[in-house]
Amino acid sequence: MKFHSDTHDLDVLTEKGQQSIKDERLCAQLFEANCPGYKYVSTPKDKPADIDALIMHGADIMQEATAGDYDHLLCTVMRWVNVA
Repeated sequence: MKFHSDTHDLDVLTEKGQQSIKDERLCAQLFEANCPGYKYVSTPKDKPADIDALIMHGADIMQEATAGDYDHLLCTVMRWVNVA
């Protein structure tokens, strides 16, 4: 699955910005469904941010996520799950 990857720094009120939010939500749903114990914690979308989300395991921050790397994020987490 390939997510829209050129959406960094887009206004969430634009069509591309809305697509980026949809992509992120889908990534979060897939991630949490396949990675028990991990949580995808989105940053607020109404203000600029350097990252789009944090990947948490319990109280530990495991990784930062940005719009350009949803595919990489899912692959990385799937490796963690398969190794654990």
